[in-house]
Amino acid sequence: MMFIGLLSIFYCLTSAAVFNVLNYGAVGDGTTLNTKAISSAITAAKQAGGSSTLYFPSGKYLTGPFNLTSNMQLSLDPAATILAVPDMTQFGIVPAWPSYGTGRDTNTGPDNYEPFIGAYNAQNVSITGGTIDGQGQYWWDLYRAKQLHHSRPVLVQFQWCDGVKVTNTLLRNSPFWNLHPLYTNDVYIADMTILAPQTSPNTDGIDVDSSTNVLIERVTVTNGDDMIAIKSGFNMPGILYGKPSANVIIRDSVFANGHGISVGSETSGGVRNITFENCEVTNAVNGPRVKTSRGRGGIIQDIVFKNITVRNCYGSSGVVMSTGMNYDNIPNPGNATTTPIVRDITISDVRSTQCSKPGSFICLPESHCTGFSLQDIDLVGVTGSFSCQYITGKSMNVSPASCIQP
Repeated sequence: MMFIGLLSIFYCLTSAAVFNVLNYGAVGDGTTLNTKAISSAITAAKQAGGSSTLYFPSGKYLTGPFNLTSNMQLSLDPAATILAVPDMTQFGIVPAWPSYGTGRDTNTGPDNYEPFIGAYNAQNVSITGGTIDGQGQYWWDLYRAKQLHHSRPVLVQFQWCDGVKVTNTLLRNSPFWNLHPLYTNDVYIADMTILAPQTSPNTDGIDVDSSTNVLIERVTVTNGDDMIAIKSGFNMPGILYGKPSANVIIRDSVFANGHGISVGSETSGGVRNITFENCEVTNAVNGPRVKTSRGRGGIIQDIVFKNITVRNCYGSSGVVMSTGMNYDNIPNPGNATTTPIVRDITISDVRSTQCSKPGSFICLPESHCTGFSLQDIDLVGVTGSFSCQYITGKSMNVSPASCIQP
C-alpha cells in the first residue's frame, strides 16, 4: 500500500493569521449561543485570505453548526470545549449524500441535518486540540422516540475535501457518526479520542467513506457502534456514484465497547487496499469484521487485518472475527450489478481471550468468497468452532481449527 506524499500535503500554520473567537463576540460560559460570533470570525478569515487559524481559548462555547474553509486550522486550547446546541431548529437540512440517496436513520426521510462541524470542497483543513461535544443525548432520545424526520447530524464531516488533518482532539457524544471523511483524499487522523456511551445509537467512531489515501494512527475509540468502518455508499446510488474507499491504514490504536473494526456494511462503490494493524479490541461484538449484503454490489478486496488482539466479545452474536455477505437478510439473489464480491482477505496474528465463538465466514451461493487467508490465529478459551459457507482460501497455524479450505 502506497501513500505518496500523504504527509507532505499538510500546510504549515506557524505563520497563519489567528482569528480568536473572543475578538468576534464569543463567550465561553457554556450557555451563551456563539453561532454568529464564530461565523463572523470565519468570514473575517476568508476575507483575509491565506492560511488562518480559528482559535478557541479555554472555556465552553455553545454553538450551532458551522463550516471550515480552505487553508484553515480549527485550533482549540486544551481546556476549550465546543458544545453543539441541543436544538434541531438550529441545524439546516441538506440533501442526502449522493452515494446514499437517502438518510441513514431508519424512516427519517431522504435528507440529513447538516453536520455540526463541516467542510465542503475545501483544501488543507485541520482540527487540533480541545474537545468537541455533540451533546448527543438530545438526539438519541428523539431518535428512539421516532420524532425525527431527517437523519441525525454527523459531529465532524469533511466532504469533497483534499488534505485533511485531525489530531489531539477529543470528540464525544456525537448525535450520529463521529468523524466522517466523505469523498475526501489525503487524510491524516492521529492521537485523538472518541467517546460515546455503549448504548448510544449509531455513534460510529471514524467512518472512512468513498475516500482515499487515509492514515489513522494512535486513536482511542469507545462508542456504541462500529469503532471504525470503511464505507463507499449504499445500494444503487453507491453503485452509480462509483467512488471506492482505497489505500487506508489504521494502526497502533485501541478500541472498546462497539461493534467491530469493520469494512462495510455500505460498500456499493467498492473497498480496496485496506490494512488494520497493531490494534486492540476490548468488550466489543466483533474484532475484525467484513459485512455487506445482497443489493449492495461493489467489490471488497485486498483487506488485511494483522496483529490484532481481541478481548471479551459480548452478546450472543459476539465472535472474534466475521465476514457476512447478507447483512440485511435479503432472500433474493438479485443480479450481477447488485451482488457484492468479497475476495483476497488476509487475517493474521490474531489473539483473543474471553470470546466464546472464534469466527463466522458466511458468503453467498451466487457469490463465493475467494482468496481468504487465515494465518497464526490463537483464540484462547473459545468453546465453539469456526463456521463457513461458500468460501475458499488457505489456513495455517489456526487454533481452533479453521473451516476455510482450498
